[in-house]
Amino acid sequence: MRSFIGMVILSALIQAEGSMLYKRLFVDFDNAYTKDSGFANIYMLEHQLGDFKLFGSISDQTVKRLHPTLRTPIETLDVQKYAFGVDYDVDNNWVVKTRYLRIDDNVAPTDKGEVYGLGVMRNVGSGYIVDGAIYRGLYDGFDCNQYEVALTKKLPLGGLKLKTGIRARYIDVDSGLYGVYTLKQKHYNSLSFHVGGAYENYFFGLHATYGKRLFSVLNDGKSVEHHAMMMRDTYSLNIGKKIDRFDIILGYLYRDAKELPSNRDNVKTNAWSVALKYNY
Repeated sequence: MRSFIGMVILSALIQAEGSMLYKRLFVDFDNAYTKDSGFANIYMLEHQLGDFKLFGSISDQTVKRLHPTLRTPIETLDVQKYAFGVDYDVDNNWVVKTRYLRIDDNVAPTDKGEVYGLGVMRNVGSGYIVDGAIYRGLYDGFDCNQYEVALTKKLPLGGLKLKTGIRARYIDVDSGLYGVYTLKQKHYNSLSFHVGGAYENYFFGLHATYGKRLFSVLNDGKSVEHHAMMMRDTYSLNIGKKIDRFDIILGYLYRDAKELPSNRDNVKTNAWSVALKYNY
């Protein structure tokens, strides 16, 4: 928390463009081995400094857990995630990105895990943007690599600014140990689709992901899934409104998964969020 406050103070001292965001997330699990429900507080700062765009985020999550047989409360899951990154605008067409993420978890074997990322984005003209990234996750007992490539198309339709995109993701996980559980399947593939738009002071985003993924890095290197849950179909919707310098954003996410250590299938996640963003 102190590091985030320090970033906010530094941002206030430097006259430039950027944004500060606070998000409150509520999550509910269905058919999970021990997870029941929880919430998270997410803080994010983005700051433009010349040709460099800096960002930092902190996520503080608490999840209530129940004994798998007795269904009585057991140790609460407490997770803190930290993400930092720098985007360098080489010219009007090329952007180079670096990422770093860290996990603190009081239960999962991925505690103290770290992720390093490197990516590039290219504006190829006619409204098309191509980007790709490589992420290296380092955990106690195993490592994993993620490779992804995406194509985005801007579609201005009168007063409606529309953007569509597709992203392919490949993850290679070492056959190591997640605690006492042996990770067997090495390769995971998924395909994501995105449609977003803005009209006057309103905006929205719709995402859908199909396939399988494990320990994946998401949201342009700003978040990571660090539990041994093989994610499958995922859908999310965000809608928002601009009011002067503020954005108010409502979100919903649905996710289907399989918990690998407990071999528990059809684990459903429903999450709702509300966020306030200040643009300066």
